[in-house]
Amino acid sequence: MKKFVLTAVLLTAVTQAALAAHSIGIFDDAAATSCEISDPGGPSTKLIYIVHTNELAVPVGGSAWKLEWDAAMTMTWISDSSPFFRVGNAQDGISIAYVPCAGGTFLIDTVSMMSAGTSTPCSRFRLVAHPTQGLAILRCGSYDPMAFVPGEGIVNPNVSCACTVATEPTTWGRVKSLYR
Repeated sequence: MKKFVLTAVLLTAVTQAALAAHSIGIFDDAAATSCEISDPGGPSTKLIYIVHTNELAVPVGGSAWKLEWDAAMTMTWISDSSPFFRVGNAQDGISIAYVPCAGGTFLIDTVSMMSAGTSTPCSRFRLVAHPTQGLAILRCGSYDPMAFVPGEGIVNPNVSCACTVATEPTTWGRVKSLYR
């Protein structure tokens, strides 16, 4: 009996760690290398990329969220384009089904914005709760929603508001081995 309980506790801990590794970020590029978003001026169309990052590559089946931006930003929403089935849109709240289930890092939505080029420096895009479904991801094959780490993108950043992109976890031994 003790062995069963210990196994259940360990599986729960591993599952929780795997789910905590999920984040959905807002990027200037589809490769998710920069969360610093330029407002190019316009009128012109600016693409914003929403990317699901799963450091442990645990497959997930979907997500729900809403894209919000500061009032000081002079960009307006035009449309969404996703490689997956979706209901709604980023501006009002979107639910995306990842079919087939997906793991790792992958693009889930491309948002087109009309740029006027006059956004206040350090304006922010952020992911917030979907109006009816909250801020959630779904495990593959499950209807139980789980939280994820929402990202934000900074428009026209300067030294006082630069953003950071998530890094891969590592150990001190790996870092030291880089310099041997």
